[in-house]
Amino acid sequence: MTDDTITRIEPRRFRDESDPRPQVVVIEGEARGQVVMVDSELRIGRRPDNQLVLPSPAVSKYHARITMEGGRLSIVDLGSTNGSMVNGVSLEGHASRDLYHGDTLVLGDHTLIFRNEGTFTDKKTGMSTIAFDMSKVREEVDLLLEGYPDLDT
Repeated sequence: MTDDTITRIEPRRFRDESDPRPQVVVIEGEARGQVVMVDSELRIGRRPDNQLVLPSPAVSKYHARITMEGGRLSIVDLGSTNGSMVNGVSLEGHASRDLYHGDTLVLGDHTLIFRNEGTFTDKKTGMSTIAFDMSKVREEVDLLLEGYPDLDT
């Protein structure tokens, strides 16, 4: 490997919590602690011209890319040697997969967490603030199941 193939980096620490942009946090691997904001695109790999550099021979030069289309973020493996996984499921070929808050990404020997808290997440707990009126949910379920007499509600 040449010097331009693997780059040593100093990890950046966590972002200002008032920044609402989605982010990728490296939680395992040599780049542990690095945090990168996702705007319209985030290129990930071991080459220094990527926006998120993962300095490891287990990570391809251009490993994966996160893109935003229509307000949705998705990840695609760029034909990496060691592949990419989202929540334990491999990305096949150049297939794209939507990303959601809390998704775990494994790229080579690095593990990352995707964070996109949005307006429905409590900043202190990281939990959803969406509340359901259970009586209304039950009414809607009962209405849906009325046409299925074989089901015991």
